[in-house]
Amino acid sequence: MTEQTEPAAASTDIQSPAQTDSPELQAALQLRDKLLTTERWVTSETLARRAGVDVDPDTYAAERLRKGTLLGVRYQDGYLHPSRQFLPRSADTLPRFNELLSVLLPYMDDQWLVLFWFFQATGRLGGRSPAEAFPDDPDKVIAAARADFEGDPDI
Repeated sequence: MTEQTEPAAASTDIQSPAQTDSPELQAALQLRDKLLTTERWVTSETLARRAGVDVDPDTYAAERLRKGTLLGVRYQDGYLHPSRQFLPRSADTLPRFNELLSVLLPYMDDQWLVLFWFFQATGRLGGRSPAEAFPDDPDKVIAAARADFEGDPDI
């Protein structure tokens, strides 16, 4: 994979036909493929290089994912990370992004679910996605995450 300031290529070797019969799974795979081709991604190799670490890039990414300091998904033979979470050309996330990640961490077992939420437009954010709204209004995005994932009744 290259330094991803470009969309990733969608996989064509998905699942066997018996595993892809459900409409829900088909919809999720279509959304995944759309995100892979329309959003910008940072590979683990690029992330490790930006961080200046001399360890296996996937191990570095997996550890940050486990600690909840990074948003990303396992894809094919590595990890992909939405570029919208990072400061330009950095391995550091945007200010206050760790607050958002602390809300999302309990749900990171389903990394694609979290990413689908991150890129899905919502009325809570005036029709914008959390990815679009976060740089301008992190408080609102964090509140939306609490409402959507924790069921916060005050929102």
